[in-house]
Amino acid sequence: MKILIYDAYAKIRHDFPRGGSTRSLIDFLKMRDLNSQQEYYFLTNQMNKKYYLKHIQPLGIKELYIKFPKALLKYGKVYEKNLFSKLLLLLFIMPSFNLKVAFYLKKYKIDKVVGNELRASLTIGIATFIANKELTTFIRSDYGLTSKMAKICLGISSKVIAISEGIYDLLGENYKNKTKIINESIDIDNFLDERKTKIKSNDEPIKIVNIANISLYKNQITLVKAINEVIKDYRNVKLYIIGENFDNNCKKEMLKFINDNKLEDYIIFTGFQTDIKKYLSECDIYVQPSFNEGLGRSIIEAYLFEIPVIGSDIPGIKSIVENNVNGYLFDSKNYKQLYSRIMELIIDNDKRLTFGKNGRELVYEEFNLKKNVKKIENFILE
Repeated sequence: MKILIYDAYAKIRHDFPRGGSTRSLIDFLKMRDLNSQQEYYFLTNQMNKKYYLKHIQPLGIKELYIKFPKALLKYGKVYEKNLFSKLLLLLFIMPSFNLKVAFYLKKYKIDKVVGNELRASLTIGIATFIANKELTTFIRSDYGLTSKMAKICLGISSKVIAISEGIYDLLGENYKNKTKIINESIDIDNFLDERKTKIKSNDEPIKIVNIANISLYKNQITLVKAINEVIKDYRNVKLYIIGENFDNNCKKEMLKFINDNKLEDYIIFTGFQTDIKKYLSECDIYVQPSFNEGLGRSIIEAYLFEIPVIGSDIPGIKSIVENNVNGYLFDSKNYKQLYSRIMELIIDNDKRLTFGKNGRELVYEEFNLKKNVKKIENFILE
C-alpha cells in the first residue's frame, strides 16, 4: 500500500526542526514499522524540496514532486486581507491545481493520503476527493476549528486524528464519529535518565522556562508581566524564553515592557535552540501561557524532567495539565493569576517535586511515542 504525506509547514530552517507538527511527523516516520508492506511518499514542492532531502529522505521515505502555484506557497493571512486574491485562488488556481494533484495520485497509484495538519489537507483535499483516495487529517491545534475552511476540510476527510482530548471535544458531533484521539507523543527513551535529582541551594535562582516561538498566540507578554509582579516578592528568579522571533510587534511590546520596568536582569531571550535539554535540566517551573495550543509538545518534555507545569486554561493544555495534580491552570489573559501560581510553586518546593513526578508518570502512560505510532498506523490503514 502506498501512503502519501503532505506537511504544509515543512521547509528548510534548522538542523533540527522543533516545530510541533513538523517534529511530530518526523518522529512518527522514524518510529513506523519498517517491516510492514507500506510505502510512504512525501509530497514536495519548490519550497520544501531541500527540507525533504535533509530530513525526510534519510528516513527511507520516497518523493512525489509537484510544482505548486506560487499563490499556494503563501500563508493564509495574505488572503484574509485581500478579497481579490482570495477569489482568484478559489476560482482559478485551486481547481486546476487539484486536478493536477489528482492526476499524480492516480499515476503513482497512491492508495491513501495524510495531511499532517489542517492547512495541508485544505491544500490537497479536493484532489483526494477527485481521485477517490482516502484522506486522513491530523488536527494539531485548536486554532480556526470553527472556520468555514476547516469545516470543509473535516467534511472531505475520511478520517481525523485529534492529538488531544481537548481538541476532540471542540469538534462538532458530525465529525467525532470519524475521529480518533491519539495523543501527541515523544520518544521517551531519549529522556530515561533525565530526572531532577539535585537539591537546590537557597542562593540559586528559581529558573522558569517557556519554549515557544515568539508570536501573538503564544502569549509570552502575559508571562513577562507576571514576572514583573513576581520580582516584587521574590527577586532571585530568571525567565528563559526559548524560540525564534516570529512576530516583531510581539517582541517589541515585550522589550518595551522589560525596559520600562527594568527587567533586563530577570528575562533572557535565548533565540532558537537545537538542544533544549540543557535548559530543562536546570528548570524549576515550566510555563505555557498560549491562547491556542493542540496540546503542547514542550509540556511533555518538561514533565519528563519532572518539572511542574503552569499552563493556560485552554482545551489542549487541559488535556495534559491537571490542576493541582501535576501543575496549575490559569486564565490566559490574567497575568496576576499567573503571578500567584508562580509564587505558590516558588514557595513550596515539595509541591514542585510532587507535580513534576505526577507529570512524568502521566507521560509514560499516555504520551509514549512507541505505543501511539502503532495506533496511528493502524488507524490510517483500517
